[in-house]
Amino acid sequence: MQTPGDSLSSNPTPATDILKHPDTGEPIGDYLAILLDALAARGLDYKVVALIQDVDVELPPFNPSNLPGILDDARLTDRDVILARGHVVIANTTSANYSCPVGDADPCVFQVSVGGVSVNFLRGFVAVDATVRGEIYRFVNTHLEVRGEDLAPTLPVIQAAQAQQLIELLRDEALPIILVGDFNSSPQDPITVLPGPILVIPPYQQLIAAHYQDVWNTNILKLRNPEGFTCCQLADLTNTTSILNERIDFIVVRNDLGFLPFSIVGPVFAVLVGNKPLGLAQPNWASDHAGVAATLFLPARGQTHEQNHLSMVSGDR
Repeated sequence: MQTPGDSLSSNPTPATDILKHPDTGEPIGDYLAILLDALAARGLDYKVVALIQDVDVELPPFNPSNLPGILDDARLTDRDVILARGHVVIANTTSANYSCPVGDADPCVFQVSVGGVSVNFLRGFVAVDATVRGEIYRFVNTHLEVRGEDLAPTLPVIQAAQAQQLIELLRDEALPIILVGDFNSSPQDPITVLPGPILVIPPYQQLIAAHYQDVWNTNILKLRNPEGFTCCQLADLTNTTSILNERIDFIVVRNDLGFLPFSIVGPVFAVLVGNKPLGLAQPNWASDHAGVAATLFLPARGQTHEQNHLSMVSGDR
């Protein structure tokens, strides 16, 4: 937050003050710090090992108490982050925003005018090599653009282009890949045809075609929750009954063993987290999305008689 705001006058000074609780004064605007503090409070040793900044926008919010006087500025900074336990050895960190410029356009970036200000809604990914019990895995986290045909007809094209770029970047990766995130893409999203003709293949379909395995489909605990819906509660989290109705947050694995042209993964134990009400007056939910927590048993590369055990969580902030 920034008081008084200056975004209507070319924004010479960005807002940097973290939003604070009006009663306690505790910071409530830095969700990464809140998460790290909550983990530490439980005696868990986690560290940030990869981070990319995505959309960063600052605008004057409507605040009736300030009218007709000064205006505040509110700033939203979105980030993709990988956390690792303290004992996990991390190497080869990569982070980037999606960008695939063609002439003066960039079909991987959604550009929109917000309050007369042009904003690039950047999305991105982060990746690390993580060594767990002697095995190295390429762990990747991403947040793709929303599909949102009702918001803008170009959004499915942008989302598909981002997925295609990520899949291509990982195409020659020799390590087993664990890819998690908010893909904003359901298994039910259809392939569409644009004039040209141009096929727009949704991210989920692209991943399956590229030999990634959706671990929810082989989840031993799936009978408890066959649909596995992760999206979406109301944006203000005020709904009292869950309205999750689609599955767009995934953990997918590509574990080619060098002699088989498809992914192999052992037993999977996966559950949703954050899909139950908090029991508070407000908000009713931890997030508009539920997360996916999974324990995987992956055959060691080239040694199908051995398996390694990993646990991870996927979901929107």
